[in-house]
Amino acid sequence: MRLWRIEKSLFAQEARSGNGARIYGGRWNRPGRPAISCAGSLSLAMLEVPAQVSTEEDAGAQRVFFTVEIDDQWMEAIAATDLPRNWRSALNVGPGRRQGDAWLVRGHSAALRAPSALVAGEFNGLLNPAHPHDRKAAIWSAGKPLRMDARLFQDLGKAE
Repeated sequence: MRLWRIEKSLFAQEARSGNGARIYGGRWNRPGRPAISCAGSLSLAMLEVPAQVSTEEDAGAQRVFFTVEIDDQWMEAIAATDLPRNWRSALNVGPGRRQGDAWLVRGHSAALRAPSALVAGEFNGLLNPAHPHDRKAAIWSAGKPLRMDARLFQDLGKAE
């Protein structure tokens, strides 16, 4: 399976560390647990960026993208049917975090396929950089420059 990861150029050397998720948490992990969020397509990865950006400075950051190849033998999956009806809400990250944290603690696999909260029917991937076979299971490409269209951020900072 191929996954995509977009990272600020400034942090490209740390893309495999999981430090951002360890510090801030994410939909599939609580703060304190390193993890790497990826997407099932480059376009979905690009949609994830404005969903996470909160400042104009952050929106203007230069970015790179990586592809990550994962053999299915290293991956587990969460189905949308395993989650409560309102799990996609930004105000209800608890169910996803509980599932992702339990997966990280079990440590049985290096990657987790999870449904996308942004696009029904698509998926994201979560990588466990602490898994003993992480380097063997996740084969990363070199980072390539990515230009984000400014229209993705045009409403940033506007009051509703």
